Amino acid sequence: MKRFLILLIAIPNFLFAETNEENILFKRMYENQEIMKKQMQDIIEENERLLKKIEKLESQQEIFYNETNEKISVIEKKTITNLNESKKLEAQVIKQQENQDQKKNQAVDLIKKTDVEELETQENTKVDNVANIDLNTINGIEDIVNEIVKNNALSFTKVNLDLYKNIDEIELYRSAFTDLRNKKYKDALNKFTAFIKIHDASEFSSNATYWIGECLYAMENYEGALINFAYVIKNYPDGNKLGDSKLKIGYSLYNLQNWKLARLAFDNVISNYPNSTHSVLAEKKIQGMNLEGR
Repeated sequence: MKRFLILLIAIPNFLFAETNEENILFKRMYENQEIMKKQMQDIIEENERLLKKIEKLESQQEIFYNETNEKISVIEKKTITNLNESKKLEAQVIKQQENQDQKKNQAVDLIKKTDVEELETQENTKVDNVANIDLNTINGIEDIVNEIVKNNALSFTKVNLDLYKNIDEIELYRSAFTDLRNKKYKDALNKFTAFIKIHDASEFSSNATYWIGECLYAMENYEGALINFAYVIKNYPDGNKLGDSKLKIGYSLYNLQNWKLARLAFDNVISNYPNSTHSVLAEKKIQGMNLEGR
């Protein structure tokens, strides 16, 4: 009986103990479940934020693509426009070249068809009275120039102007200078002469007169060269060939064996153009004359 009573007393305690443990377990499970719910909620909210960011980036990307496409379209239009303008310009250049070639061909045909009888030219020009200049009246190269100009008119090579009158001013000048550079002195002489007669008011007239002198000098016509260089100094005192002309007057007088006037011209260049190429060349020429005893 006692054992039965003890058992009855013990069973409820046992059952109570098991019930208490279950309650604790359930409570923990509930707490864990709540924690998991909270974590899931956080994950869902984070996903929503990420989705919004993705949508925003996609929107920005679409805007960027649209702007880029617009810019590309504008660039393509400009490129096409530039290509069209370039083609037009190229066509204009080709047309101008064709016109120039046509003019050149016309000039060549005219030369072939025309029997030009040239009158006496500067190739036979002689300088009067240079050897008889009184040195006592000469104080500088200007006096030499004045004596030359006073006693010698500037005469040009006789050319058929019809051969050149349809050629553009700059084109004619360039053609003459190209012939001079290529040592085609006769052709250059004719073209520079035609240039001065046709374009007498041109800003290149002084240079053309000087280059005529250079042509004659290269052809060893020192008399004609001397006259041209003298007229460059006389008629174009502000021209850019003044120093060159004064130096070449000295060279021309030297080749004409007028040593005294040549030396005077070189001394004048050294005085008026110190520390220049002109003065260096003049000094070398005087040194050479000293060695030659002239």
